[in-house]
Amino acid sequence: MREETESTEDRVILNLSQVDFIDSRGLGAIVAAMKQLGADRRMDLSCLNENVDRVFRLTRMDTVFQIHETLGDAFAQ
Repeated sequence: MREETESTEDRVILNLSQVDFIDSRGLGAIVAAMKQLGADRRMDLSCLNENVDRVFRLTRMDTVFQIHETLGDAFAQ
């Protein structure tokens, strides 16, 4: 993840369309990747299925990350 995000300027969009399940370790990995970006860059999430979206909302991570319904929506912002 670090290698992939080193060259990004201000924002990383993480497409979670292939993720069917996420637990605390997965959430922790995403948060760690976000923190690695530093304060001057942000990480947005897109394409969460119903189960993954529910976990983000139950853990209040939807207040930490900007979540987009589609990848197109994420790129439009």
